[in-house]
Amino acid sequence: MNRIIISETDLTTNGSSFEQNNIVYIPGFAGPGATAAVGTPQICYSVSQFRSLFGTEPATFKVAQNYPYYVAATSAGFPQAAIPLDSTDSEDYSTVEWFAAGDPDPSYIYALNLLSQGLTIIYERMNDVTDNTSANYDVTVSKAYTTLYSIFDGSVDSPILDKGTYDIKFITTGGYPCHEYTNISASTLSSQVINVAQMRGDCVALIDHTDNPHRPLEGSGSVINSNLPASEYATMFTPWCNCTNNYVMPASFVYLSTLANSLKTNESWQTVAGVSRGLATIVKSTHTDRILTNRIAESYQYGYTTDSSDPTICINAITYIRPYGYTIWGNRTLKQYTTASTGFALTFLNLRNLVSEVKKQAYMTAQLVMFEVNNDVLWTKFKASMAELLDTMVSASGLKNYKLLKVPSTDKTKLQCQIVLYPTYGVESVNVGILLLDDEVIIEE
Repeated sequence: MNRIIISETDLTTNGSSFEQNNIVYIPGFAGPGATAAVGTPQICYSVSQFRSLFGTEPATFKVAQNYPYYVAATSAGFPQAAIPLDSTDSEDYSTVEWFAAGDPDPSYIYALNLLSQGLTIIYERMNDVTDNTSANYDVTVSKAYTTLYSIFDGSVDSPILDKGTYDIKFITTGGYPCHEYTNISASTLSSQVINVAQMRGDCVALIDHTDNPHRPLEGSGSVINSNLPASEYATMFTPWCNCTNNYVMPASFVYLSTLANSLKTNESWQTVAGVSRGLATIVKSTHTDRILTNRIAESYQYGYTTDSSDPTICINAITYIRPYGYTIWGNRTLKQYTTASTGFALTFLNLRNLVSEVKKQAYMTAQLVMFEVNNDVLWTKFKASMAELLDTMVSASGLKNYKLLKVPSTDKTKLQCQIVLYPTYGVESVNVGILLLDDEVIIEE
């Protein structure tokens, strides 16, 4: 039985130095010399620590790896739209090469580069064998996705659901995209990843689509018109990018790299978007056949519908903003929303991150007061611990205000309270009027 229960209710509408833990969960393969156990997530604070646990070099694919192609009830994989078929391929989508023999595990690259930028990661080893000369060498795409389904099966015994052991802010699938990947039971991997984030309640899932540069950027066949998973506990960035580490990396990596840069001078709950805090300096170019223009980027943020039968879902683009450079242009979660409903605040990623921070602090504070005498002294202690973070959020303009309210309980062993947050919102539109006059006149109000 859970004795610490923290829930949230978003009743907002679109109407008239504290320690921050930005820890990224990444599943991946381990390379030669790895000492970490399989299936046991390990926290890493430095590149040297990571290499000592997961190998000094990334695991490599022994043979070429094709994109897994989904055929209902017979094979798991991605739909045709997600697989980058080009003129050099046959029409057989199951034969499209993803990785060549000798290519490195993309999750290892993902993790190593985030560590080098100052983020903390939790890495989980997926392979049993690190010696690629062994007949049992199991570094394959098939092994990756089989293991990912196992990791995100939602079992209460899953290590990453243990908030007391693992403090996770962002859940990723590393270099193995989960959007649209479906197993033979018609279960989508993205829904399972999001379910884990929701079960934890204090983190967000970064959902990546495949690296298909030929895919339309809008309209039929595009990612924005695909079957996007809806959740306030998830977000999606697009597209994949050619990065300064000389790899093509998923958009979630670009977001986390940009976040790492922002954290040098900003709080973790501030918006990582726009030219002030969202410049994606890690990006050399977007990996798309067509230019993802500012107009297209704006179309991914198309606002909120009044049609409750057709709520909107937004994704966040990486686009070139003249004269600043490549920029994250969007701050939305995958939450569906209509203007007639509540839940407005958590359509914004920075506020999702802010609430995650509050819930983490509430969990830590609840552990601090557990088994203490349930009196006014304990309530004062609880309030003081929470106020440390909440006051920081107010002073840093993350919140307008907050309230800590003690709620009466008939259970003498229970401390029950409500934390009321009054969020601030970032500007998402600007309306400037320019008036031309023949002569200077006095306008009386």
